[in-house]
Amino acid sequence: MKRNPGFFYKFILIPVLVLSLLLPMFIVEYKAYAAFDPSQAITFAEYSRGHRIENRVLFIGTYLINLNGLNDSIYDQAMESASDSGQDTVFYKSELAGGSWFSLSDSGNLADISTSGTPVDEADLADLYVQYYVDSKGKLVDVRNGAEKNPFNLVDPYDLRNLPELESLKNQYTYSKEKNSVTQAEFLNNRNSNDKGTLRADVYYYQIISAFFDMNLRDSETNRLDSRLDRLYQCYRNYKDKSNDEEAELVYDLMGKVDAARRIIVFEKLSQLDQNALDELYNLANGSYYTSKGNFRNPYSMNEANGIPGWLLGLKNSVNHDFYAGGKNAWRGYGWWTVLEPYVKFHEDDDDDEGEEEKNVFTPDTSIMDAISSCIESCQTSYSENLSKALQDSDNVMDHALFEYANKVIDSATPTGLSGDTVNYKHLDNIKAGVVRDQQGELNILNSVLLPRAEKTYSDNLHTGASGEYSAAVRNGKTAAVLDNILDTQKAKLETKRSDLQFVVAARHKRMSPEDGVEDCYAKIDLADSWKKGIKNDEYNARATQSDDDYIVWLKEEASKLKAEDDSLNSALDDLKEQKEELQQEMQACLDDNDLAGAKDKEAEIAATDQEIEKEIEKLSKDLENAGSAGEKAKILNDLGNSGEGLTDKLKDKAISKINNGEADSLGNLIDAIAGVGGADALEEIKEKLEASGGASASLMNNLNKAIASASGDGKNKNGSSSGDGSGKDDGSGSGSGSGSGSGSGSGSGSGSGSGSGDGSGDGSGDGSGDGSGSGSGSGTGGKSGLADKAGELSENDLLDAISSMFGDSSAWSDEVLASVICAMSALSDDGCIPAGRLARDYMDLALTRKNKFIYRKYAGDASQEYILIKTLSKVTAFRYVFDDSRMEAIVTKGLTVYTFVVGKEKGLLGNEEIDLVTPGVYKNGFYLDETDTLSFFKCEAQYVTGKDYAVCITPNVREKAEALLELFK
Repeated sequence: MKRNPGFFYKFILIPVLVLSLLLPMFIVEYKAYAAFDPSQAITFAEYSRGHRIENRVLFIGTYLINLNGLNDSIYDQAMESASDSGQDTVFYKSELAGGSWFSLSDSGNLADISTSGTPVDEADLADLYVQYYVDSKGKLVDVRNGAEKNPFNLVDPYDLRNLPELESLKNQYTYSKEKNSVTQAEFLNNRNSNDKGTLRADVYYYQIISAFFDMNLRDSETNRLDSRLDRLYQCYRNYKDKSNDEEAELVYDLMGKVDAARRIIVFEKLSQLDQNALDELYNLANGSYYTSKGNFRNPYSMNEANGIPGWLLGLKNSVNHDFYAGGKNAWRGYGWWTVLEPYVKFHEDDDDDEGEEEKNVFTPDTSIMDAISSCIESCQTSYSENLSKALQDSDNVMDHALFEYANKVIDSATPTGLSGDTVNYKHLDNIKAGVVRDQQGELNILNSVLLPRAEKTYSDNLHTGASGEYSAAVRNGKTAAVLDNILDTQKAKLETKRSDLQFVVAARHKRMSPEDGVEDCYAKIDLADSWKKGIKNDEYNARATQSDDDYIVWLKEEASKLKAEDDSLNSALDDLKEQKEELQQEMQACLDDNDLAGAKDKEAEIAATDQEIEKEIEKLSKDLENAGSAGEKAKILNDLGNSGEGLTDKLKDKAISKINNGEADSLGNLIDAIAGVGGADALEEIKEKLEASGGASASLMNNLNKAIASASGDGKNKNGSSSGDGSGKDDGSGSGSGSGSGSGSGSGSGSGSGSGSGDGSGDGSGDGSGDGSGSGSGSGTGGKSGLADKAGELSENDLLDAISSMFGDSSAWSDEVLASVICAMSALSDDGCIPAGRLARDYMDLALTRKNKFIYRKYAGDASQEYILIKTLSKVTAFRYVFDDSRMEAIVTKGLTVYTFVVGKEKGLLGNEEIDLVTPGVYKNGFYLDETDTLSFFKCEAQYVTGKDYAVCITPNVREKAEALLELFK
């Protein structure tokens, strides 16, 4: 359930806390919606004459709200009304000052709303408009008639004439805020059609626009959702009347999800489906059915019902009329067409037909076309917003369970309350939110529902083998790059399942004692190790095995983290190390005090402790050699901690001794142990001995190579952590593998592994990056290769060999590397290399599958210029980005550097100083700047990929890697 920072103020009685929580909410920017209609409100003076307004009431926009009745949805609606009406000062009727009104916009402490503050004269509020009042029980009433309203029905999703997203088109239709409809005669009069000579075109426009607003977008599913919403509202009101705020909050949250689901259906039909209303209207408005004489379109030229949704037929048929049926008598009557009689020709072979047609050439009305375009953007934005709010099923284990149990709760709702699995739904909601409110209850549903599902889903995907798509591609002779992409896509889907599983396991540990959590990790390591037996030995084997290995690595790190939370879980070796550290500090204190005798005694104690440490390491090394299971090995390695330096040589000597004695096949545990303590060099020596002896099996050598890769950090973690919290959705989530060249390793939030090779160490956050990053010298970008003469000679194998030689296997590429390869291939394609174009598109598909952070949808506007989506730019640079819908203003910041850009404006701001833009910023489902400006301000440019709707945001690092790859072809 969504909770904004100010939500729980309603349970607080102390006004100073109310101020401290509410004031940050009142300074946010408002989102603009429909223009305010004064006829839908009354003045505050009129309302206050007939109603007593109690204390603790907020006046936000056109809403009067008792603090106890305020919730997220009502707050949002009130703030929207503030933006729409221009009444953007928030007032509070304070109980601390005998019911005097105060402005909260300027308040900063308790004194400002008490007798020490400066009250606002109620007469100053007299001319402000009021639309709704919300009482202490959350009941919302229309102040004009006292009628109770469901807050989610204040904007009727099916009333197209009053849908805020369609306001710009309504203005072209009615020319009035107050009127919802006009007659054809009024429309023609408003447009002065006769005097302008546009009568025929305007009749055409009236027909299509009025038909659009007359559409009925309800269906059986929206009817079901309406019924659910009504039932939930009655349930909500009952809980509020009984002051059962906790249950009321849960029901209100579900109401919001149900409301969002029905709005998704409406906005799908308006702007998302292949056949949607606004696209159809745009085509009609562009004159697709218009003719300068006779029928606008012959209604019998096609079967209108063939494959066309019923709700769309009225719009498609809106200008159908057979003017010739019955001859000239067809004009008699009162149809919309009668006004067009002077324009209709009954003898199309008349000599003056051609001149008549030229006289009535159709010119699309730019105002109407722009209004429709604006509506399309608004509806698409609202569709996305509601999609994020709605209750929707998902193959994510956590979200599917929430969907399942929420539906059980909703279906159980009656006007008197909830039954069903309400308690379990609350548990799931808490788990998803990352909070612990009922430790045992939440643990029970994790154990009984989420964990079994997550483990089964992951293991099932682990064991599928190469997909049918891969087999088909092999049969069809697809290139190696295409085949790799298919396997990478399959691996990416597997990684999302691993992320789901890790989220569930981590959530369980959060509700366990550290001791139980650590033991659970070791048990899960054994289970994950057993899964290896079921991985098919085909082309997908390496990727599946890597994912399982990464899950085991995550479990080991989780065990280490949990162990560190409880000193009682220290091993004997841990205690000895702590004892040694304390003795060293005591010896240093003696030296500081010039107590040489005392220091000598402490030195002797340290030496004795070192001997005990050595004995314990020796004991653990023997235990490790004889360990029977993967979990047992992990526990011993965890107890060994960072004791690997001396241990590595001992284990290596034992391994070489076994090889010399012909016992190579018994090296398994020793190899695992050396890998566990990071002994890559020791493993390389063992490999040399094995190869020289000639007595190693293929499976042993395979395991040894994997161990070397694990210990060295190739495809595994070395200095950083591969794990992170995340549920597989939104922030801090998702899965994927990434690699970096240079120092450091690890991936950021979410599950996934990353690796880095080279000198230095990483902290495990972000992709590994090298020591030698920089932009280098010379000119050129990823988009200009300068290889036009040679490009046509390069084959796909030439390209793949070069890419592989520089960046290795694509399964280990970081987002940055993949973006660089796309840029380089796209640049070669622009120079005439056809195979490079195919690869650029293939790699773009891979990037989209991996949700590569450098990739964004192209601006669907001016095709002559290349733009960058600033939201994407902010993801790949150190800049932060906020967009203010009401002002169409983008704010981009880094430290003290603040850029401000406004859609359509040629001037921006750097701090308070004006700056010039080469091209004004544009907006379509996000704010875009031309790459010339982004290069100037942020050192980033765009690479558009031919044949794709997506582009790459090129940072200096991406550019450097792309140029390095292109150098191989010169």
